[in-house]
Amino acid sequence: MALLPHSPNHPLRCVLQRTLPPKLRLLVSGSALIALLTAASPGSAQSPDSAFNTAQNTIRGYANGVGSVREAMTRAKRPERSAEQRLADADLLIRARDYDRAATVLNQIIEKHAANRTVHAEALFLLGETYFLSEQYPSAQRIYTRIADQGRAGRLAAYRPKALARLADIAIRRGDQRAIDDVYQRLGGTPTGSGGPILAYARGRILLAKNDSVGARASLQTVTPGTSYHHQATYLLGVVFLRNAQAAISQLPEAEQKNPQALAPHYSGTIEAFRVVTKLPPDTANHRHVIDLAWLAVGRLLCETGQLSGAVEAFNRVGRQSPEFGTALFESAAVHAELGDALRAQRALEVLAIIDPDGSKSAEAGLLRGDLELRTKQFDKAIVTFDGVRSQFEPMHERVARFLASTSDPAVFYDRLIEDQLSGSDEAEQVPQLAIRWAREADQGDEAFAVVNEVVRTRTLLRQSDEIVQQINAVMQSPARSKAFPDLRAGQQTAVGAINGLMIARVGLARALDSQESSSLSGEIAEVQRKRRTLQDRVLALPTSQSDFQARENAAENRWNKASQKIHQLQIQADTLQSVVNALRRVLRDSASRGVAPDPAMLSRFNEELTAHERDIAAYRETIALLRKQADQGRVASGFDDNAVFADGTVRAEYKRLLAAEVTLASRGAAGSNAAAYAKRITPLLLLADDVERRYEAILAEINRTVDARANELLLAIATEEAKLVGYAAQLRAMDQEARLVVGEVAMRNFGIVAERLRGIVMRADVGITEQAWEAREEQLNRVRRLQSERAQSERLLNEELQEVLDDTMGE
Repeated sequence: MALLPHSPNHPLRCVLQRTLPPKLRLLVSGSALIALLTAASPGSAQSPDSAFNTAQNTIRGYANGVGSVREAMTRAKRPERSAEQRLADADLLIRARDYDRAATVLNQIIEKHAANRTVHAEALFLLGETYFLSEQYPSAQRIYTRIADQGRAGRLAAYRPKALARLADIAIRRGDQRAIDDVYQRLGGTPTGSGGPILAYARGRILLAKNDSVGARASLQTVTPGTSYHHQATYLLGVVFLRNAQAAISQLPEAEQKNPQALAPHYSGTIEAFRVVTKLPPDTANHRHVIDLAWLAVGRLLCETGQLSGAVEAFNRVGRQSPEFGTALFESAAVHAELGDALRAQRALEVLAIIDPDGSKSAEAGLLRGDLELRTKQFDKAIVTFDGVRSQFEPMHERVARFLASTSDPAVFYDRLIEDQLSGSDEAEQVPQLAIRWAREADQGDEAFAVVNEVVRTRTLLRQSDEIVQQINAVMQSPARSKAFPDLRAGQQTAVGAINGLMIARVGLARALDSQESSSLSGEIAEVQRKRRTLQDRVLALPTSQSDFQARENAAENRWNKASQKIHQLQIQADTLQSVVNALRRVLRDSASRGVAPDPAMLSRFNEELTAHERDIAAYRETIALLRKQADQGRVASGFDDNAVFADGTVRAEYKRLLAAEVTLASRGAAGSNAAAYAKRITPLLLLADDVERRYEAILAEINRTVDARANELLLAIATEEAKLVGYAAQLRAMDQEARLVVGEVAMRNFGIVAERLRGIVMRADVGITEQAWEAREEQLNRVRRLQSERAQSERLLNEELQEVLDDTMGE
């Protein structure tokens, strides 16, 4: 109902509840009051007296309900979540692997709740865990170092051993010898027994990284069974045995180093050490992973010593849910192939192709599978397998080769690699992710690509932060900036709803005045009445309740949603055009291999046209990105007070002016005596409405001033943060200059290795295809020879039988 919303806090409802006797108050609650208010709706047929009384009650109700604005603001204030609640939120986000949001929440806790030392300490450690789990190792190292430095006493002391263990893990993963020495010094400064098994395990890892096998063994043996790191420590003891065995084997003659029987005695102790790990209880996911790694180690050592059947059994013990299952399948298939059991090897490779089609062993697995199919005379399957490997890896080789040929400058190569990673698209020129993974696995690849990853992540965060700043600025500089302050927004809506309710009450009086005026008005009052009536429906549509305002918010946002949908359609069209260009380029590139020899001039002209189209598509993408950014900013800045969508203030002012002019003219007799009398009667009520409206407008003005003050304060804070972002970007550029040459050189070298590896895979697939054709030819030739031999033998037998028949005939 437009005139009197069914809100429990509506002013008229409050007035009725206060003025009626207690026995009648229940009658005006719920459906009874709704029926009463519905009867009083401006759309209903009312007598002039009824309309006057209804408007009078409405205006007085709003006059008595001025305090409801403050009440609405108080109710809308969101109680700030406690530090403990926010810490629980962060823990849930970490468990859900939403590390970016978890880091945001934890940083807020650390900044705002430093006085709560218990929560602050746990939040600091969880922030380090968040960075570590998201592989942001430099950030994690910074947090753990802070805990290690400040955790010698106080609340952080409980987290210091875990922080030192994480520092050891990070240093070893990054291969940072300086960090390894630093952690070693920190662990050396920890008294024996302090921190328990976790520090003993960390110390053992560090000593192992420093090639101190004796010290590592002594430290790892102190990790007692039943503790969290006993499985890992036992596995590392196996690594210690392995290094000692390898050192002893390196002293043997070269011939014995290649003899499995000669290696068996040296590896027996190592195999037993890893078997000890496999007998430990698989009570957690991490421990199950360690056990699977131990089975892999046992299988590989058994292969080294020629015990192939035992190796297969060990590989088969790796769990199907394990991240090592694909590796175990491939190695099991290789052992089966060496044993001559091609059928089981093929089965293992088929399973591997299903569960891990793009894994690091996918190429070798495909080639091995094709070789096995050739051995078993499955020529049709072999050609399909080799063709599949070739079609999968030949485009990768071409893209990596083009990437390498694009520049010989390591710095430019580094920039190209960063830009390629930032784009995140699947365009033809992007470096394949599998190639990046292989380049990372090459020599020094982890360190080089760790820098690339950090730069990409930092640039992404800076870009996202800049977009957030732009959106906040757009909101703060828009009429809907109160959206950032829920309590002030609620006050605005309550005050505006009251002002709109007063306007709707005026509509009721205007309709009653219409019933008293002559039907044949002329002159100025007729023109004023016509204009006033044209605005009446718009006034009745003004929002007064919370649901009305929410509908307005939705309508404003829908405008921008429609714009976003159009932009998304444009994006799809641009992607489609890019796909067409990529397909045409592939057709031109593969035309020679398909037996088509195009004219070089025509080929050059087509390539130039495609290049021009790609430039146009790139320009379209930039325009689409700009439009999307504007649509996002417009959406967050939209609301019921969006002047670009709703002109409520103009409608109210114009209707109020026209109604006042009409009442003045009517009171002078311009519409007849009845209208004059009614106009004089409602004039004081309209003046009261004006007075009440001014009171609400004063409150609204005060709220708007508060909104402006808060917005300016927030804009200053944002400007400060924006300046910091500029500084961070400058620091990133400076570090970029330091890393470009070194990282670019390593990355370019590793991609060269990847290109050669891909080229070798393609060549082996081609050899497989050729070998399949040769084997098929030889099979056909052998079949022909067998048929010819069988035919010759049949002819000989027939000749012999014929000769016998002739001899018998001559004898008779």
